Amino acid sequence: MFKIYLVKLLFFAGLLLTMSCADDSGPGYQEPYIPDISDDGPTDGGPVEEKLTDTELLDLVQKQTFKYFWDFAEPNSGMARERSQDGAYGGQGSNLVTTGGTGFGLASFPTAVERGWVSRAEATDRLEKILDFLETVTTYHGAYSHWYLGNTAQTRPFSELDDGGDLVETAFLIQGLLICREYFNNGSEKEDNISSRITNIWEKVEWTWYTQGENVLYWHWSPNN
Repeated sequence: MFKIYLVKLLFFAGLLLTMSCADDSGPGYQEPYIPDISDDGPTDGGPVEEKLTDTELLDLVQKQTFKYFWDFAEPNSGMARERSQDGAYGGQGSNLVTTGGTGFGLASFPTAVERGWVSRAEATDRLEKILDFLETVTTYHGAYSHWYLGNTAQTRPFSELDDGGDLVETAFLIQGLLICREYFNNGSEKEDNISSRITNIWEKVEWTWYTQGENVLYWHWSPNN
C-alpha cells in the first residue's frame, strides 16, 4: 500500500513540475493575477462594516457589473475589454476588446437606463460608438472575431489557429445588440438609425454558411487555417 501511495505521490509531483515549467505563451495566454491582500480589511478583531441586506447586495452587484462594461470600456471603440489588467496578453490588455463580452455589456444598457445609472442619451451615444467600431472591423462571412484591438480595429487571434469568425462570441454580441434594438425604439431619428444599423449587422451574419451543409453550427472559421 505504501509503495502504491509513493508512486502516486511521485506521479503527481512530476505532473505539477511539468505544468509549472510549461511555456504557455501563445496568443491567448495571460499571466496569473495575484491580488494584493495586504490591505484587505481588519484582521485583528477591529470594527467590521455593517452587512448589506440581500436586496442591497443584489443592487450593488448589478450596478458594479454594469460599471465594468461602462466605466472600463476601451475608449476608442466603446467595446468591453477582455481583462482588467493592462499588462496582460503581452502588454495588449488595455487595447484588447471582446465581442461576446461586449454583448453582455450591451444587454445591461436598458437596465442601467431604467435604474437611472446613465441617461438614455448617454446609452445611445455609447451604442453609436460601438456600432461605428463594429461596422469598421473585418468580419468573416458576417461573423465577428473573438478579439479585436480597440486602438487599430485589427483582428487579434484568440489562438494560433483561431484568427477568424467566432460564431459563439458573435451570437453573444448579436443578442446584446438585439436587446438594445428592442429597447431603444422611441421613434426618434437617432434611435431609428440605431435600430437600422443593428438590423443590418445581424442580417449580415451568414449563420447558414457556418453549417457547411451539415446539421451543425461550426464554432469557428478562419480564411487562413
